Amino acid sequence: MSLLSLIAALLLGSMLFFAAMVAPSVRKLLDAENAGKYLSDLFPRFYLWGIALSAAGVIAALYARTPAAILAVIVLGGYLYSRQWLVPRLMRARETWLAGDSPQHKAQFDKLHKQSVLINCIQIVLLCVLIVTG
Repeated sequence: MSLLSLIAALLLGSMLFFAAMVAPSVRKLLDAENAGKYLSDLFPRFYLWGIALSAAGVIAALYARTPAAILAVIVLGGYLYSRQWLVPRLMRARETWLAGDSPQHKAQFDKLHKQSVLINCIQIVLLCVLIVTG
């Protein structure tokens, strides 16, 4: 197994663990307000972890001179975009929605959340390709 494949597997495992175990448990065990606060604190850290690992994957791919470096860069870009652009907007949309309980603000939050889920799904597919081909 190449270093790139190993890093991709670590990232994929982290994403699946977070989605399947952490997020549902938080929503089950905490009330909506505290679950939101906790996840708002956790997501930037989760994305920072993804940035660090995917940057290491890009370096490994470039060192190995593999065309898979393009996929690794896309995965890294997804984490950077999500942490630096999407999460702050999601947090603001959530706060605005909860403060005013407006359908428009909930719709904005839902739209941003769907974008986040789509990015994660694309990253999962790319990571699976990197595990197999990396």
